[in-house]
Amino acid sequence: MDVRLLFKRADDLDLELWTTADFLGKASGYYKALFASGSTETVTRSRSKRQRGPSVTSEQTPLVGAAGSDPKADWEDSDNETDAFLVERDWMNCTTTKQDTADFDYQQVEVRETAYSTMCAVLLYLQTGHIKLAPIHSSHALPPDELVTKRKALLTASLTKRPTLPPPVSPKSVYRLAHLLERDELQKLALNSLASSLTITGAADELFSPVSLAYDNLRKVVVDFVVKNWKEVKILFDLLAAIDDT
Repeated sequence: MDVRLLFKRADDLDLELWTTADFLGKASGYYKALFASGSTETVTRSRSKRQRGPSVTSEQTPLVGAAGSDPKADWEDSDNETDAFLVERDWMNCTTTKQDTADFDYQQVEVRETAYSTMCAVLLYLQTGHIKLAPIHSSHALPPDELVTKRKALLTASLTKRPTLPPPVSPKSVYRLAHLLERDELQKLALNSLASSLTITGAADELFSPVSLAYDNLRKVVVDFVVKNWKEVKILFDLLAAIDDT
């Protein structure tokens, strides 16, 4: 393993994934170009010193005009909640070690705008063709507190059944990462999963979500659903408008 993907967190419990430059370069033209440029951070890991080269980050372009200092906060269904869940359990020793125990060189990429759990699931897909996608949040039509409880129950059940595999991840997050990595087949899988999760009650939220506004193909999936179900969607829109007017 000669590449460390670093996912920094506000609580200082950073997450990491280890892989190889050869694998990433063959799997994605994005990473092939990144490593070929020579701009990745080179770290000599030892007990006594850490020598670094130029710093580099791997990130997706945030929505223009988006608010907030956290670059991940602008995306809904970002799998950040899944990351927090995995950190609580230190799943597969996912949190980084604070003490070096061996001497070796590696390239380090700080990953932004992509959750650890999303990247973990996508790397597994690139190796095996397996990925498990979760229903989008709006498909549940639950209050926020009940949604969190349900989500944790689903994550617990998933890790209990398959403790060494990544839990289901958001199709919207996977689509964003697949778009960055230029993996058309994975983009299609994510869009199909999104389409199967859309509901009448969640259509409005999805239509105007940051991800839909940022990605044309994803927005088209939502628009097609709204058009196909316009009669039911319009009834809901009219009802919500009437409630707002009261």
